[in-house]
Amino acid sequence: MTGRRAACAALAYAACASALVFPTRRVATPRSTRNRRPSIDWDTIDAPATAGAEDEPEPAEVPSRRGIVAFAAPVAALNLANFAMGSVDTAAVGTFGTTTQLAALAPGTMGMEYSCYSLSFLTTASLNLLSTITDPEEEDRDEWDATLADALRVAVVVGLVHGTLLLTCAAPLASLLGASREYGTVAAAARYLKLRAASAVAFHLSAVCGAAHFARKDSKTPLFTILVAGIANIVGDAVLCPLAEAGRVPYVADAISAAAVATVGAQFLGLGFTLAALKRTDRFPRRKAWRWKTFKGWRKFVAYAGPLSQLLWCRIAIYAYVGRCASLLGAVAGAAQQIMSTLFWGSTTLSAEPFCVAAETFLPDHYDPEQPDVIAPRFRQTLRRVVDSSVLWGLSITALTAATTGAATLSLFTRQPEVLKQISMRPILVVSSLIAPMLTAEGVLVVLGEYGWLVRSMATAALCSAAVVTGLQRAGRGSIASYWWATCAFTVLRLCFNLVGVATHVRRARVRNVESYLEEKREAAIERKLTSAPRWLDLHRAGLDLFANHERIP
Repeated sequence: MTGRRAACAALAYAACASALVFPTRRVATPRSTRNRRPSIDWDTIDAPATAGAEDEPEPAEVPSRRGIVAFAAPVAALNLANFAMGSVDTAAVGTFGTTTQLAALAPGTMGMEYSCYSLSFLTTASLNLLSTITDPEEEDRDEWDATLADALRVAVVVGLVHGTLLLTCAAPLASLLGASREYGTVAAAARYLKLRAASAVAFHLSAVCGAAHFARKDSKTPLFTILVAGIANIVGDAVLCPLAEAGRVPYVADAISAAAVATVGAQFLGLGFTLAALKRTDRFPRRKAWRWKTFKGWRKFVAYAGPLSQLLWCRIAIYAYVGRCASLLGAVAGAAQQIMSTLFWGSTTLSAEPFCVAAETFLPDHYDPEQPDVIAPRFRQTLRRVVDSSVLWGLSITALTAATTGAATLSLFTRQPEVLKQISMRPILVVSSLIAPMLTAEGVLVVLGEYGWLVRSMATAALCSAAVVTGLQRAGRGSIASYWWATCAFTVLRLCFNLVGVATHVRRARVRNVESYLEEKREAAIERKLTSAPRWLDLHRAGLDLFANHERIP
């Protein structure tokens, strides 16, 4: 019996391994050139385009860790402000509304956020396409205008389709995400979704405008945009929610509806601010870019839609399934699930998204998609600095989250003791410490074009986590904490798969690039020794002459 179990386990591991095909192929290197000391033209190796052209632009500089953190910090603050908007809704409904409304807010916000997230391929496509434009201010300004104008057009269409689907499918979507007619949460969640549908176009247009700012290495303008929207949301919730509960706001029935109205108004205000910022910084497309004749420019965005949508839907499916199982435990468990979801998305996006955006912004400067088997030394150095910074940032945010999420913080969301008893912060802290390098590696794989690997690994991790949640539910051991520990397993699997994918692609690049990188390090070390020698020895000039003669030796 033991041998049969071992055979079954081996067969299962073999099936999982066969489903995960390693990305790219090893580039064969002639045996005669493997041990030869190469003659290196550093600008040719580091250049992302074809070498040898007279008008070839110089390769971009490798960003320092301080520069990467300086870019990522406003992105983190941007995500924190975005998280605050959702937290304000939760706190306002929990303070001025009822437990039923707070429980209905969980499927309502999940429906809106997950549907927005499933269509966020447009943001990633815009960031990648705009980041690869070499000189968007002068020579490539026409290409910048055409790409951004197409992105804004696609955003309007996607927003209209998104809003229409939310209006027509609000009640079924709320029921699918765990709202129950028995507890009276379906109607309240449906009202919230229908009101939030009015801001779908504003959301997608703001996301594309933010990607345009990120592509120009500007992370402060999106931060100011979300701060303006966040302040407006706070003021709107504080004013409208108590008035709506008192019946003083026409056509707004309760606090959850008032929170939705305040969020919609804040998003349109933020859209106006970010469009004005594009105009002020001369990044908005000029008039001739709006001469729309065909849909030809949309194809590049549609090319991103397929693989990225599969990736996002797998991720959303597992989070939605965990949220549904938690919401079915009752109204009290649903309220605890909403608070934990708010804290989870706040801590994880604060620690992970900034460096994922940094990877998608800095790495395209040193990578040519037309030559996926060539990894330049500057790409390796940038990759190492981005990953190192993400790990340290994630650990710092985890420590900060652990220090600030005590009983006093949780009491801001609700004061009901039966809800507070079911909240567990340990799984959230574990995920917060791992998700930063995980999503950073995912951003690297997007730059490398390894969408097949991302989708297969995501599907495998999602199926494993869903199996754990289903097993707990059928065994009668389901609880809020156990379901969130299954989310930790999902994050661990994704981290392992993403790191394996990045390491495999980089290591299977051409061997000459590895030798170039090592040779570059050796020459830099010798150059430092020569320049630091005493002046009276005059070793600097002698060493440089020695290097020049050595390079001329056949």
